[in-house]
Amino acid sequence: MLNKVKLNNLTLLFFYSIPIITVIFFISLFGVDIPFWDEWELVTLFDKIFSNTLSFQDLFIQHNEHRIIIPKLIFIALILINGWNTKQLMFISVLLVITSFIFCCKINYLVFNNENKKQHLINLLIGFLVFSLGQWENWLWGFQIAWFLINLCFIISIYFLIKVNKENLYRYLFYSAFFCFIASFSSAHGLLIWLAVLPLILGLKINVNSKIKIIIFWVSSFLICTSIYLIDYHKPSHHPNILFNAENAFTRIKYFFVLIGSFAPTIKSRAIIGFFSFIILIAFYFYCYLKGLTKVKKYYLLPLSFSLYSVLFALITTLGRAGFGVGQATSSRYLTPMIWLYISLIYIGYFLLNKKSDLKNSYFKKITIAFCTVFCIIFIINSTVSIKYGYESYLSREKSKRCLNDINYPIESEINKQCLSYLYPDIEIMVQRNEKLKSLNIRK
Repeated sequence: MLNKVKLNNLTLLFFYSIPIITVIFFISLFGVDIPFWDEWELVTLFDKIFSNTLSFQDLFIQHNEHRIIIPKLIFIALILINGWNTKQLMFISVLLVITSFIFCCKINYLVFNNENKKQHLINLLIGFLVFSLGQWENWLWGFQIAWFLINLCFIISIYFLIKVNKENLYRYLFYSAFFCFIASFSSAHGLLIWLAVLPLILGLKINVNSKIKIIIFWVSSFLICTSIYLIDYHKPSHHPNILFNAENAFTRIKYFFVLIGSFAPTIKSRAIIGFFSFIILIAFYFYCYLKGLTKVKKYYLLPLSFSLYSVLFALITTLGRAGFGVGQATSSRYLTPMIWLYISLIYIGYFLLNKKSDLKNSYFKKITIAFCTVFCIIFIINSTVSIKYGYESYLSREKSKRCLNDINYPIESEINKQCLSYLYPDIEIMVQRNEKLKSLNIRK
């Protein structure tokens, strides 16, 4: 009996480790230790550290639409400890996702009440999602650590709200708010977490007066963070107009659905998958609305918050980036925040299949299960295709790295433009910053 238990545990450990090992292997093969695009912007920050001229304004200053205070502090800590190795940052991203996955498993332990088979099945599905190679741009770009950090803050915030009871109400609420704050100053979409977890706040089964106080505290915290964010804020000059008009309405709608269907391989398939995903979510939102949040089973609020974060991200990104064209929505980096939407679909699928569930509409059930099956197949195909993109990225960065180390002058020559523009659009500035890195002696 004991040997059987050990065998089962080893089998589970094997399956749990597959997606993690796959990502580590992917980064080991295709990760290149060379600054890439936004990472070159950090050189000025590093220079100020070693010249003792760093100020809070250098941390707070806007980066595109974002305030990346927390990631900058992480970058600073890492260069002071072990120099600047961009490939090491990629593996730190993996550590963040492993931690996120652990909290997902802890939540599922609460959700499924020790129903081991169901719990492990959901855990494994979530594991293959959060470690999906479909996020290849973020895996191979250390600067994107902020995106994984926000996901971690989101799931920890939810974890504390799920565990809330009368004894720990205000303590766990503070913990949850703290991680929302960290996310808020990691990147602009971190602010959305405050709104995404609102269903869990509104669904708390506490007296009316306490709930009103908590809602006021939560909304006030969100508004304070947003107000701080907007200090000296300006729209990046190279970004498109965010105003909505009839001429670009179709483009924006298509962009939104393509973003929702981020895991599919083509624009058309993304738009179709995105549309049906959104329909399923709207039906689930409508169900929760009809039941009332306080009357809905507590764990039904999980997919509500998960999907709400992704939908809000899709809306705000559509507003700010649709002007670049629908093709821009296919960027693999957007899959990282959209993963929560697909996780919500897994939960909804479970609730539909569960005999104890009160989601009994058989027609809706069959459609959702069929859709989720197609979704899993396409997701696997997309992850496989990402290996090709990862390999192409590796070849391009290795080539550019060699060019930068053995640069031919003049800097603006056609050969240098072709070889180095992949790393940064302004070659002259990049070369200057590379020389600065050499003088700081922080590249390992």
